[in-house]
Amino acid sequence: MIILITSLLLTLVSSYYTTYKSVTTFGEGYCGEASPCEVKVIAGGFPVQYLYDTIGVSVEGVLSFEDTLKENLFLVDFSFYFILLSLLAYILFYVKIE
Repeated sequence: MIILITSLLLTLVSSYYTTYKSVTTFGEGYCGEASPCEVKVIAGGFPVQYLYDTIGVSVEGVLSFEDTLKENLFLVDFSFYFILLSLLAYILFYVKIE
């Protein structure tokens, strides 16, 4: 249970690791007449970015609860931390080093 909760917390904290990703958007405010177009937005998460800044809805350049959450990528991040912590716990508690 501790590994499960810690994995969730690490996944949520990983959203503070931000990069910029290109997303396709529509609208004259961003694309002009060349709609649709690619726009760079801030994305958070490690090792996979699962939280994307929503264009035109939220404060641009800041990640928050109103931004786009990609659930499948969130599960990838959660699984990464769960497996990592499970392996660490196995090594620490079950492997006898002689």
